[in-house]
Amino acid sequence: MGDSMGESILYGALIGVAVVVVFAIIGMMRKANFTEPPRRHSTLKTALSPAEAVAKIKGMAGKGYAIAQEDAAKGMVVLADSMSLMSFGNFYPIFVRQGEVVVGISPKVPQYGPVVGSKLKKITDAVQAALGG
Repeated sequence: MGDSMGESILYGALIGVAVVVVFAIIGMMRKANFTEPPRRHSTLKTALSPAEAVAKIKGMAGKGYAIAQEDAAKGMVVLADSMSLMSFGNFYPIFVRQGEVVVGISPKVPQYGPVVGSKLKKITDAVQAALGG
């Protein structure tokens, strides 16, 4: 590669920036398309009717989340957040059935580790609060 350590660091930094830019583009272009909960999900209990629960979940839009997909007939709302320093953004598919709400997470680009788990806990707690519990 380079003749000096400085050049090697520069090449490494340029490669790192290129990878981040590619992942950011992928994250921005990916669209929500869910028909069932993703592998990583949490289940909440609710006494609300599915229609009431969906309405309250849709009310979370604009509070750090945007609605990326919805299908009222299936009791599904997909919320999304945007890219941050720790994440390229996530989709949060939420499926409402009588008596329960399934809250999932699907990163916009492949991501593993504690960030995904903490984001799932954060959205699950936010949905629980929105449902009044």
